[in-house]
Amino acid sequence: MRLLDRRGRGFYVYNLHLDHVGQLSREKSVLQVTEKIASRQHPQDMFILMGDFNAGENNLAIQYLKGSAQIDGRSNPLPMADTFRQIHPEEEIVGTFGGFTGKIDGDKIDYIFVSPQTQTKSADILHTNKDGRYPSDHYPVTAQIRLNNK
Repeated sequence: MRLLDRRGRGFYVYNLHLDHVGQLSREKSVLQVTEKIASRQHPQDMFILMGDFNAGENNLAIQYLKGSAQIDGRSNPLPMADTFRQIHPEEEIVGTFGGFTGKIDGDKIDYIFVSPQTQTKSADILHTNKDGRYPSDHYPVTAQIRLNNK
């Protein structure tokens, strides 16, 4: 979906939920979403891709999105930046699936990716709860970004 900011500058937002079991499905899905992003009507506009990717940071689908791996001999034409890793490159406790239990270890499987020229100002994984009750089985991931450096 293409949106406009207050100054009339466009940007695209994509949200997805990848298969939690099938690796082949995850790989085909990221190929499809990158093709969709690459064919956007306004290719100069920045983009955000976010969602539940059901894949850890070392998974081939995630590595492909970041531009550091190929799938089916194809490289990502639009390597993306993980907003969380831009701000917290060395963080080790990054689990985003808590299963309503408060667990914070494990893989980071929820992401906010942005086009490389996007400036990330902050990014976090929110472990907020009320008396041990969590609003979801996943922890929300957040990012504050600056779409254009103008």
